[in-house]
This record gives sequence, structure tokens and C-alpha cells, in this order.
Amino acid sequence: MNVAVIGTTMGLRNSLWFDEACTIFTTSAGPLDAFQRALRFEQQPPLYFGLAWLWRQLYPSVEFLRLLSVLFICGTIFLLWRMSEDLRLGSRWWSLALLGALTPHVLWAASEARVYALTLLLVTASTWLFFRLMDEAREVRAADLLAYVAASYLGLLTFYYVGFVLVGHGIAGLLSPRRRALLGAQVAVGVLLLPWMPAILQQFGGRQQYLPPLEWTVAPFGVAWLWQLVQWCGGIVTLTIFRAAPFMRSPAGAALLLATLVFITACRLLPGARRIPASEWRLVVAGGIPVLILMGLRVSNLSLVEERHWIVAVPGILLLLGLALEGTAPGWPRRVAVAATFLVFAGGTASYVRNYRGQGDWKWVAGYLNGHARAGDPIVFFATDGALPFSYYFPRSNPTYQIPEPDKTRPYTEVTLTPADRDRAREAMAEARASGGLWLLEKAGLPPDSGLAMLRRFTDDSLAVTDSLFMPRTRARRIAVAARSQASR
Repeated sequence: MNVAVIGTTMGLRNSLWFDEACTIFTTSAGPLDAFQRALRFEQQPPLYFGLAWLWRQLYPSVEFLRLLSVLFICGTIFLLWRMSEDLRLGSRWWSLALLGALTPHVLWAASEARVYALTLLLVTASTWLFFRLMDEAREVRAADLLAYVAASYLGLLTFYYVGFVLVGHGIAGLLSPRRRALLGAQVAVGVLLLPWMPAILQQFGGRQQYLPPLEWTVAPFGVAWLWQLVQWCGGIVTLTIFRAAPFMRSPAGAALLLATLVFITACRLLPGARRIPASEWRLVVAGGIPVLILMGLRVSNLSLVEERHWIVAVPGILLLLGLALEGTAPGWPRRVAVAATFLVFAGGTASYVRNYRGQGDWKWVAGYLNGHARAGDPIVFFATDGALPFSYYFPRSNPTYQIPEPDKTRPYTEVTLTPADRDRAREAMAEARASGGLWLLEKAGLPPDSGLAMLRRFTDDSLAVTDSLFMPRTRARRIAVAARSQASR
């Protein structure tokens, strides 16, 4: 219920952003077009986009498409409950399902029209089935093997980084007497993936690495370097679980989380605490390997690892936390540890619901221009990738210009105009002179005069701001354009 209410509310409230606008574009034609655009335009596997295309045949809006993610996350919560039951984790007061329902990163995925909710569902399914296969108290059932192969294969056809979870399963499975069964299942997944390898290699060969190196990786070695390393490693848990919850990134939130983890660790050392059996150690290894791989890729910058990509590690981290709580000394230590944990998660959820307003504000910018822009006013997007999401909310035929084209390999404050950008700027200014003005939309973090300074390079006319709208991420201004002789009268 918590996931359905919060996910639906956020999905209805938040504006479309660039990646979601890409989903709308990818699924806006036929199923074959969705398949081809997923591989070529999105540079992603096609499963989610095929399902999204099918869902949009019922109703095409982005808000309705986000409901598909809510359904995927509800399925994820159900699988976390089944995992709790099979592992005998929790009690009538708590379970992995309740932890998942209070995880901000999970709630964020429920409100996004992107691949992440389906990724969570399939990663959780493969992790649950991995435990069932490795549980020596159960017989190895053909149904579990086939379901593991299906969940793993479909996960890879949704998000390639699911492969890091499968690597964790494979390494952990080497410690089990049932390694042959798991190895056979993973070989089957690999064989099924072979026809996709040319497309996968082409996609990874064409991807840009636009994230800058981590600051501490280029700093000189010393005490400060070690402290930055510790802070970054500690921030991984906050990033993976509490993404989009500002309180958990504040000093107070970080201190509360650290104190809770220290208390749980101390409770595991008290008399009566349960020792970790070998079967659970395998789950610890399986959950930790994807985190280590993502950390290595982010530090080395060998592959793109953004904040949202850590979502593949969420089920494993929740499982590790559940095992840690179940292993604490019974009685008041366990009750206090569980209460403190849920206090942290509830605080993170409250911070997310209160503060998160999506990753774009184009819904409100377009709404303002719908009421204030003249029919012929050109719209110039300066150093922002907002043209695609803006067009979803702005159905009018005003000419639009993207200057410069988005280049994620550079910080957005570094603006370099190509010859094609200069031609578009001249064309935009010619349109603006004919209509008497234009709308300039730019990132709110840019210096106030940067867009105007760019426009003045391509006209001798007088430019004056006559209307403006300031949003957290976007600045919109109407620029009146008049010939110098007319402006001086």
C-alpha cells in the first residue's frame, strides 16, 4: 500500500525529465520501432521498452506509464516478503518487504517511466531463486532452475548491469555443494544471451563516459586522501538505499545511519547472538560482489556508473541488513536494533516524499509558456537537454532551437558552439526579430547573463528581458528584440 500510494502520487506530481522523455519517444511508434530505438537510440536492451509500448496502447500519458513501474515495484515487495518467509527473517512486526517499502530508492523507481522498476523486480526474483537453489534443506527442483534462468535472462534484457548480480551468484555458488546446478543454469543464460552479443558490443563501444573522475582518486596520497576514501565508501550505502532523500545525506542523517549500523554490529557480539551459517555467508558474498564491481567501475571510470545504476545492488543490501538484524541477540537488543533501523528508513522515506520533486521542472515551465508565449516566438534551449521533455507538455508549433546540442562529456557550465550551433543561433535571432522576441530557457545554475551574451553575438538588435520564470532547475525569460534605431526612440 505504501509503495502504491507514494509511487502513484510522485508519478502524478513530478515532471517528465530527459530520460523519461526518451522513453516516450522510443515507444511512440510501433513495436518494431520501439525495439530498434531501444537498441540504437537508447543504447539499452529492449525488454522494458517493449512492455512500455504495449502498456501505452491502453493510454499514452507518461503518468499512466509510470503506473507500470508501480506494479513492478509491488511485485518486488511481494518477492521480498517471500524471501523473508523462506529465510525465516523477521517477525510479525518486520520483514524484508517492509524494509523495501520504506526504501527511498525503491520508491523512486516506482515513480519513474524507466527500466529501473523492472530491473528491481527481476534482480529480486533471481536473488530469491538463487537462495532456493542453494538451500540444502530443499531439493533442487527443475521449476526453480528454469525460473532462475528466465529471471536472470530477462534481467539482462532489461538492464545489462544485472550481470554484476549474476557474477555475485556465480562466485557465491562456488562455495556450495550445489555449484553444478547453478553453473548449468548460468551457462544456459549465457547461451541464450549469445545472439544479443553483437548488439551489446556495439552499444558499449559507442557509449560516452561523461562522469568526471572522483576527486579523491586524483588527490595525493595522505591522511586527507584516506578520509575521503572512507567517506566515499560510507556514502555508498546512503547512495544505494537512500537516493533522493536529502536528510540521509546531511550530517545528522549520516550520523543516525552510522550509529544504527554500529549498534546492530554490537548486538551481534552480545551473548545469545546467532552465528552466521555457511548458507547465509553465501548470500553475504552474493550481495557484496555487485557493490564491489560497481565501486571498481566508478573509481576506474571504465564504465558509466551513475547514482541510479546502483539500484541493482538494492535487493542484496536489503537482504544483508535483514540477515544482520536476525542475527542480533534476542530480546531487547533485537527489538531496539529493529526499531532503530525502521526509524532510519522511515526518516529517509519522509525526507524523500517531502523534498523530491523529480529531475526536471518542464511541466511547469511549459505550462507558463502556454499562457504567456506568443504564437511566433521562437524558443531557445541554451545549454540544457530540455527540448524533448518540454515538447511533451508544449503542443504548440513555436519554432525551437537547441543551442548548443547537449554534450555530457563537458560540464554544462562550459559552452562551446559548433558551426551548426552558430547557424541555429542566427536562424533563431532572425525568427525573433520577425516576431518581436524569443523565450530563452536555460539551466538555473548558469551565470545570469550567459544565454543573453551568447545571443548578442549573433545580432546587432537590442535585447531586453520583459518576462521571466525561475524554477529550481530551469530559468525561463522572454527576450524582446528590437532594432537599435527603434529601441533608442
